[in-house]
Amino acid sequence: MRKNKPIRVMVVEDHFVVRVGLTAIINSQTDMVTVAEAGNGRSAVEQFQEVQPDVTLMDLRIPG
Repeated sequence: MRKNKPIRVMVVEDHFVVRVGLTAIINSQTDMVTVAEAGNGRSAVEQFQEVQPDVTLMDLRIPG
């Protein structure tokens, strides 16, 4: 376990309002932080390779 280090989360969602809401909820937790956001599949792959998050929360029906 990553003692005293927050869980690094990437949010992938094409609906902006949903993405912002999920990010706000995650960032309100003391043990989690959003490290990347993406609105389509291509951007998600690029962001994932760059930041290598611990967890990716992804819409299953995302374009691209």
